[in-house]
Amino acid sequence: MKRVLVVEDSPTQAAELRLVLESAGFEVASAPDGEKGFEALQASRFDLVISDIVMPGISGYELCRRIKTDPLRRDVPVVLLTTLTDPLDIIQGLECDADNFITKPYEGEYLLARVGMLLENKRLRIEGKLKIGVEVYFLGRKFTVTSDKEQILDLLITTFEDIVRTNRQLQAKQEELARAKAQIEAYARRLEGEVSVTAEKYRYLMDHANDLIFIIDANRRILDINGRVEEVLGRTRKELLGRDCMDLVPTEERKESIGTLGELLERGGSQFVERHLICRQGVSIPVEIAASVVDFTGERTILAIARDISERKRGEEALRMTEAQLRQAQKLEAIGRLAGGVAHDFNNLLTVMSGYSDLLLMRLPIEDANRREIEEIKKAAMRASGLTRQLLAFSRKQVLQPVAVDLNAVVIDLERMLRRLIGEDIQFATQLGSGIGRVLADPSQVEQVIMNLVVNARDAMPKGGRIVLGTGETHLGPSRVYEGEPGRPGPYVRLSVSDTGCGMSEEIRAHIFEPFFTTKEAGKGTGLGLSTVYGIVRQSGGCIEIDSAPGKGSTFHIYLPQTTAAPMANGEGKRNGDAAGGGETVLLAEDEELVRDVTRQMLEMSGYTVLVAKNGEEALELCERHPEPIHLMVTDVVMPNLNGPDLAARVKSIRPKMGVIFLSGYSSMMGEVAFPTPEAHFLQKPFSPDALIAKVREVLDAGR
Repeated sequence: MKRVLVVEDSPTQAAELRLVLESAGFEVASAPDGEKGFEALQASRFDLVISDIVMPGISGYELCRRIKTDPLRRDVPVVLLTTLTDPLDIIQGLECDADNFITKPYEGEYLLARVGMLLENKRLRIEGKLKIGVEVYFLGRKFTVTSDKEQILDLLITTFEDIVRTNRQLQAKQEELARAKAQIEAYARRLEGEVSVTAEKYRYLMDHANDLIFIIDANRRILDINGRVEEVLGRTRKELLGRDCMDLVPTEERKESIGTLGELLERGGSQFVERHLICRQGVSIPVEIAASVVDFTGERTILAIARDISERKRGEEALRMTEAQLRQAQKLEAIGRLAGGVAHDFNNLLTVMSGYSDLLLMRLPIEDANRREIEEIKKAAMRASGLTRQLLAFSRKQVLQPVAVDLNAVVIDLERMLRRLIGEDIQFATQLGSGIGRVLADPSQVEQVIMNLVVNARDAMPKGGRIVLGTGETHLGPSRVYEGEPGRPGPYVRLSVSDTGCGMSEEIRAHIFEPFFTTKEAGKGTGLGLSTVYGIVRQSGGCIEIDSAPGKGSTFHIYLPQTTAAPMANGEGKRNGDAAGGGETVLLAEDEELVRDVTRQMLEMSGYTVLVAKNGEEALELCERHPEPIHLMVTDVVMPNLNGPDLAARVKSIRPKMGVIFLSGYSSMMGEVAFPTPEAHFLQKPFSPDALIAKVREVLDAGR
């Protein structure tokens, strides 16, 4: 496996590079700056280095220079990441012997193609490289370039396309300006040389132009305009002729505009700028202005042709907002991955803490003085478990147990509790749509969403107000974009929570779904309420829309896809029978030793015979060679080499009647297990002895 060292001070950029490279089968190590990157290169072998240029300490150039002057590492290809905002990037890259540049932002496929090419040619470069030092001068500075011809060609090709594209755009603008200038100059020559050209023809040509045309003298006075100026700016010809043209320019742009006009009159030629012009109503419109010096009736004047670009700017703003929403979604996804990983590890630890607390409490007499301290340990573990559940909900790694849910029924069941929750100083009302469809969701998670939104609304009204909880049906179209991610078109059921509170600014709205973000005082909230809502809704296939402004309250619209699935029958999923064991044999497969030990003790204390396996392969071997019946397998979902779902599939043919219970702090793999089914059930970590034994009894009884 090829090894790549990523040197990048931005954790987000480093994580993105790691994700792209590891998805292609590369082994990736990372360093936060150039010094640590070179230390990592000295300590271990790498096949290629990808480095940012601007970093704390030594730059990417200096790191590249150290690598290329190190006899043991000079043949390791070095790729520098650049935005190409300065042409010196390329020259300095050549000077320090960089092998290639990759321009930010980059496509993953493009990066992998460049990396693959460099690694494939590495051997040829080592054998055929001819080091010749060349001194070059660029922008008044001397550089020594030692890169070979192949490296220089790679670097030039990498940037050539951007240069060509920019050059073509400049050429197009210059040609457009030249054509406009040529038209006006030709018209002026005809006025001078042909007495027969009348003032009416001149006005006809001016007034039928689609752009705004101004003729301005050296004192900035407007000498002439066309009809398009009157139409767009709402000002008459009489109002404008003789006025200072700067009266049409917003105050914040006047100083720069005066300098541009002065430079144009002094040097001649032409200028192409973007400015704003003030209409009669005081509204400013954005324009592109092509200005050049012309001879108008024997006077040196400026011809300014302005094009209204309002529509283009609106399109650019719409694109900017879409890009911002995409960046927000990517940021939430990255935070979610981190939150899910932390919660998974903590749930294993909490399983051990709460499990041993329960076991100790079961063994100690009621009057034992040590029970109080142990109960406090258990309470702390349960509080920590609640936080991890919220993190898992945000990261969309919580395992849900969806059924067909009637949102109206959920709201009615919660209404009394919600009224107590919000207090007497806040009015509470429901507006439930009649005959609305069902949604496929976990009922307990839907209740969590409603409670979190209502509490959030309550906290936004410290002096009282009104909360309205409503439901209804709607159809989402393909063009609408919602908080974080777009929703899929189709029929949805809407759940809305409105308040008359303080509302939110755009700045606060941009962060409200981030874990631990809160506007409340210290100690008044965890900052996980809305992030939990976001995770549950997105994991349930839904989307969120917010309508809020400072001082105007807030409305959260939750859209969940409608389902045609039948509702769960009364009593379905309930456990029957005594939870105590009847001597049945249970196979326990768990790779975490502490979790394995506490789970074994819970089962044995309840009268079960327990076979213990520390991984999937050992569990499979026990299933094959154990001579007696094995009634149930309790297995962790994520284990090395052979995970829980694959283990269950393989033992199915050996012991088809054996039930299965999956254990996990979270699992994005549960979609591969047909859960829930009579053969496979899930138990969330951390779990209590009562919960474990109840689930074991439930599965065993169901298999009879």
